[in-house]
Amino acid sequence: MDIIREASVEMCVRLAAMLGYHGRNIHPRSPEDVIDNRELASDLESILTLAKMLDCDSTIDEIGRELPTVRQATITDKTRAEICDSVFRRFAYDLALPLFLRVPRIRAERAFQRSRRFGDGKVLERWPELKFDVECALFCWALSQPTASVFHLMRIVETGLRDLAKSVGARIGKRQPTWNDYIVAVENKLKPVPGKKLRISRARQIFLSASSAHMRNISQAWRNPLVHELAEKYDDDEATLILDHIEALMQRVAENMPKRREHK
Repeated sequence: MDIIREASVEMCVRLAAMLGYHGRNIHPRSPEDVIDNRELASDLESILTLAKMLDCDSTIDEIGRELPTVRQATITDKTRAEICDSVFRRFAYDLALPLFLRVPRIRAERAFQRSRRFGDGKVLERWPELKFDVECALFCWALSQPTASVFHLMRIVETGLRDLAKSVGARIGKRQPTWNDYIVAVENKLKPVPGKKLRISRARQIFLSASSAHMRNISQAWRNPLVHELAEKYDDDEATLILDHIEALMQRVAENMPKRREHK
């Protein structure tokens, strides 16, 4: 993901333009137009970094051969042009080999969380261990892999469900409890006991009831068909609906849960 984030098309075009600029600047018209070799060396090092990220072996080898020459005190205009042309050709050759996927801007912005963070940042603030699944869910959605995205979204909800049960002091005897075990445990905690009042506020009772109901519906409508009926798959529209729903739910759960040290 770091490679995708940093090795953008914009960067490739900009670095290619640098090579063209250095290569064509052979006969400067004024002293201000003279290119210091250190600037060219710096640009080649930037291209080398990108080439390593994209496994452009031919470019890496070419820059490795030419950098010592560029770092000399002076080189002729002709030599500079030849070096830029050679590196440009190698770079273009290497970039023609991989397969680059175009991601629509609106999906890329959401996947990279540029316009807004998942759940307004509240989800990862509450559960930093979910960073992997949040990023995978968003990237799978952006790359039109809807079923994979839904799978990671289910893992996100499961973490919230377990924390929800823990927050009410629910005890589950099973070694490997199911979603239903956690949901029932929360629901049992909300059932009134004859002669006793619930020791939670009405607002928290409503929050817990609504959250457990949402998670039960998620389990029945989306998780169980995906996990237990492996033939189930989702299309882009369904995955978008599920993503929107779960992001909103998990943000609400994160905002209304007591701090972890306050769990009983």
